[in-house]
Amino acid sequence: MGDGLYRSEYFVTYVPEGSRISPLTHHNSISRPHPSVNRRHPRRIFVRYPRKVSFGGGLHLLVSPTGGRYWRYRYRFDGRENLISLGLYPEVPIESARARQQVARQLLALGVNPAGRRKALRQISAQRL
Repeated sequence: MGDGLYRSEYFVTYVPEGSRISPLTHHNSISRPHPSVNRRHPRRIFVRYPRKVSFGGGLHLLVSPTGGRYWRYRYRFDGRENLISLGLYPEVPIESARARQQVARQLLALGVNPAGRRKALRQISAQRL
């Protein structure tokens, strides 16, 4: 076992020199970085398809395969489901995303569609320029 490999009739396992792992340990129990972790950018996780990480109350973080992370708020208005974006994750922390969600909920309680209000505000600002 001088080359660091443990050979069995079922598998070949790399055992680092000086490690406390016994040769009888199954190869799946040896800790290695997950294949989805990028070795150049360890904080970036690769996903195969867009995933939603829920934070409750209709707020979720959409993680895309290209690495983008978007805060989104899903709500119902007039019996229809709507979705608005609250910002990008690194620039908008969770506290700000929750605050923006609360503002949208207050608008819903007043009977105002948050997406429609946002669209109207954009049209007004475009007319001024």
